[in-house]
Amino acid sequence: MESSTVIEVSIIGEPFAGRKSSSIFPRFSFRCAVRAALRERDTAFASGDQAVVKTARYELRRTIRDTKRDYRVRLEGQLSNNDPRSLWQGLHTITDFKKKPSTAVDDATLPDKLNNFFGCFEVNDSTPARAPTSADTSSALVLTEDEVRKEFMRVNPRKAAGPDEIPGRVIKLELLASVSGCGNELERESEQRA
Repeated sequence: MESSTVIEVSIIGEPFAGRKSSSIFPRFSFRCAVRAALRERDTAFASGDQAVVKTARYELRRTIRDTKRDYRVRLEGQLSNNDPRSLWQGLHTITDFKKKPSTAVDDATLPDKLNNFFGCFEVNDSTPARAPTSADTSSALVLTEDEVRKEFMRVNPRKAAGPDEIPGRVIKLELLASVSGCGNELERESEQRA
């Protein structure tokens, strides 16, 4: 699509900036031409003459094809002219995109309200943290080697991996060997069972 108008833009500091040519396309709505062709087809159909209807249908198809081509050329021109804003506006028009209205609140007390709300979660404890005493260590979990061995023996190496994605054979053979001193005995027992 050729531009109907070319404007020469001169800048005050012309020796430094030079001249720039800009194309301005007419604000012709493509829908006008298509609507006119649709009206012609409807009038031809109402007249009942098949030759006129055939010609009107052909003109409508040609008008739609030409307007699509013109619009494509216009979008390609916007893309090649590095004008993404108008390109996105065109795409928003095509897709009927509408921005959601802004829900910004012009409340001057909002920052204070937010500070008060989130300030509730801050800990204002000025006492230093103390080291655990011997009484605290008595409640710690204590496992014997025998208990660990029994739990590892319960693992079925043929089952699929659990949520931790560690296969049973890895738990039974490799981890048991590294955790307890009797890993070799368990390895021999599992080989005998298999």
